[in-house]
Amino acid sequence: MVYTEFDLGAEGFGCPDGGLLLEGQRGNAFGFIEGKAIPLELSFKDPKVISAATKDIDWDAADMADIESLMRQNTYNSSGNGQHELRWRFVNALGTLRADKSGALVVHE
Repeated sequence: MVYTEFDLGAEGFGCPDGGLLLEGQRGNAFGFIEGKAIPLELSFKDPKVISAATKDIDWDAADMADIESLMRQNTYNSSGNGQHELRWRFVNALGTLRADKSGALVVHE
């Protein structure tokens, strides 16, 4: 089964370009599909550079314009390596799923 542009939460794990679910007799497998129209090297964003921009900010004194400006500069989650990291975090979160008292599946630390 092929999935396109599905949503894992805009403020969570993002929206992969696609996914492929393979169902077999011995088990199932799922692969995420991400695509860029540019080479990976050009899409790469160094997380250290992005975190350095926020290192010395006094968040209690920052005004909304400062925060919005930083948000526009933070393009890590749209970068090739950022998108792969979001999928990796999603896969790891799935491994912690447990049923709560109501029976709903929730992520545990």
